[in-house]
Amino acid sequence: MRYEIKIKFDSPISFTHKPIFDGILYGSYCRWVLLTQEGRKHYLVHLKTRDVAHWEWISTLPILTVFPQPIQIQEHELLSTDGLPIVSEKGIFQSSIMSNENGVQDVIKFRKRFRGNMASLAGFSGRKKKVRINNGQFKSYDLPFATQFISEGSFVFKSEDLKLVKFLMDNVFGIGKKRNRGVGKIRSYSITESDKKIQRPVPIKETDLLNFKGEIKATFQTWKPPYFHSPNNSFCEMVFI
Repeated sequence: MRYEIKIKFDSPISFTHKPIFDGILYGSYCRWVLLTQEGRKHYLVHLKTRDVAHWEWISTLPILTVFPQPIQIQEHELLSTDGLPIVSEKGIFQSSIMSNENGVQDVIKFRKRFRGNMASLAGFSGRKKKVRINNGQFKSYDLPFATQFISEGSFVFKSEDLKLVKFLMDNVFGIGKKRNRGVGKIRSYSITESDKKIQRPVPIKETDLLNFKGEIKATFQTWKPPYFHSPNNSFCEMVFI
């Protein structure tokens, strides 16, 4: 069944590429799998990978109390998308990029500063040391990032488990960058049946790029979750499914 989800925002949103709905659900799905027994059971039931290292890792991994950040993550520690409640056809998830009206552009700044509880990483070895934040290696910076004032965004997707989609969305509180600073905060969402087409990036085959003689609009971006994983980058074109 094809659905449309409309999301209302309480704050400006920031992103480089438009968010894709399967990526949003994947983040919530990972938290559910790693932090709860129920999520772990669902994951193991739907897991299809033949990667022995991943099977051993996920089977022995205890239920976590804190969701780990994807920094220096090993290949076998990437959670599979097998149990994600979005229909996949020929390796392409049937979910769209966010559709929205053009919002008012703005630039917000946040201060990147030295934190005392990170002193151990600065090589102080337990000793007290004065830190200058107006210049030098511990200087504080006001870092700008672009935002848009968007009241509502929507996604189109295909799913056979709408109940799980709603459960995962209930645990999504923001979309885009700098969510921990209140950017992209979700106020509410609603889901209805839809017959709209799904617009999303699809990878272009290298042979197509070499043989194409006209003009092709391609972007280099990730096209499947996890979207932070650089090996998922490829030249893509925007298509309607």
